[in-house]
Amino acid sequence: MKTYIAVVLACFVALATCEIDIAPNVVNGVDTSILDHPYMAGIHVNWMGRGFVPFCGASIINRRSVLTAAHCLVFNNTAQASAADVRVSVGSSYRMGTNGVFYDVFRMIRHPQYLLNDDMIQADVAVVRLIWPLVFSRIVQPIPLGKSRVEAGDMVMVTGWGFISSDSTQVATRMQRVLMQAISNARCLWIHRDTIPSWVTREMVCLLAGTGQGVCGGDSGGPIELNGHVVGGVDTSILDHPYMAGIHINWFSEGLIPFCGGAVISRRSILTAAHCLYANLDRYATAREVQVSVGSSYRDGRLGMTYSVLRLIRHPKYFLTYERIENDLAIVRLIFPLIFTRVIQPIPLGKFIINSGDLVMVTGFGWIGDDVFATRMQRVQLRAMTMLDVYGFIETLFLIELLRKWFVWKEDQDKGFAVSGDSGGPLEKDGYLVGITCWTLRPCGSTPSVYTRISEHYKWISDNI
Repeated sequence: MKTYIAVVLACFVALATCEIDIAPNVVNGVDTSILDHPYMAGIHVNWMGRGFVPFCGASIINRRSVLTAAHCLVFNNTAQASAADVRVSVGSSYRMGTNGVFYDVFRMIRHPQYLLNDDMIQADVAVVRLIWPLVFSRIVQPIPLGKSRVEAGDMVMVTGWGFISSDSTQVATRMQRVLMQAISNARCLWIHRDTIPSWVTREMVCLLAGTGQGVCGGDSGGPIELNGHVVGGVDTSILDHPYMAGIHINWFSEGLIPFCGGAVISRRSILTAAHCLYANLDRYATAREVQVSVGSSYRDGRLGMTYSVLRLIRHPKYFLTYERIENDLAIVRLIFPLIFTRVIQPIPLGKFIINSGDLVMVTGFGWIGDDVFATRMQRVQLRAMTMLDVYGFIETLFLIELLRKWFVWKEDQDKGFAVSGDSGGPLEKDGYLVGITCWTLRPCGSTPSVYTRISEHYKWISDNI
């Protein structure tokens, strides 16, 4: 059975008692391997010209394209990172791209409707085109794009290298994964009614796992596998998720650091969250400031491969503010094509709809607890929630249409959650990429995490890989 990636790009958000976190990580997830998620890629950005640092996650969608979140390729709200500031790592289970391969970026294509400001975020999708095609292998493989919608109740897998716990500042060094369940956008809106309800739109999906599990910050751009860092997840391997990639960014020009997750969607493209591509708080990262790690089960990309980035492509309608986020997708294009192997494989995009109750798998390298990032890939299974679960009723058709773009996941109790550091990571269902980690609230695992639907942006992604 093919694995489809539900692209979920991590964004930041907050409750009255929570911090805004636009870079979800897998919180309390478990270590996983690039062998399990060969489509996972890492976005490394030369942040502020201080060196490449792991920044976001991404998904390999073909030999030259990596899908990620558009916000992952931004230095600030006005300056997008250049291709020279971004690199893509593949074939690694580690955040740093250790033992993986780094590809340079040729071009970054943000969704034309990408928008990010204090009020909303939309079209947070970007395609990163690589200079050289990926060499597919066991640990570097593309993941097919999921065309169908993720519905409430669906279970998905989130992978990433984010913070390893809801109250931790330590990022996972090894890829993390957590299984999460989608919840309805209505329920998600209700949960976030007093904070940033305008950030939950129809193009997104919300996920929720058990208490203390999910995504928080650092998993942005990473894939959601239908059928961020993971909180309460379990260790997993790149062998199980060969589409998993790590986004490394040269944060504040202090060197490359694992920043977000991503999904391999082709030999040259990694899909991640647009908000993962910032080089600092003021500007987008350039292609040279980002690297992608693949074929590794570890947060730092060890034993995997690191790829330089050719171009960062944020969704043209990507929008991010403190009140709203939309189209949080970005594609990281690599300079050299991935070499597909057992641990590097693309994940197909899922066009189908995710329904309430569906189970999906989330992988990532985020927080796993006590300010500690997972060093090994984590994964957690989640179930989709219905809109009615989130919000008692929908008052206008406009709101209904807005909600259709996102989908929500509810973490199973004591199982897992995507958190900071898992942004941009993949949401997988039945072998298809159905979402990209977008955002969650802190404390991680206490509320539904939100993901960008692949089905809503299938055409844009396909046109840019």
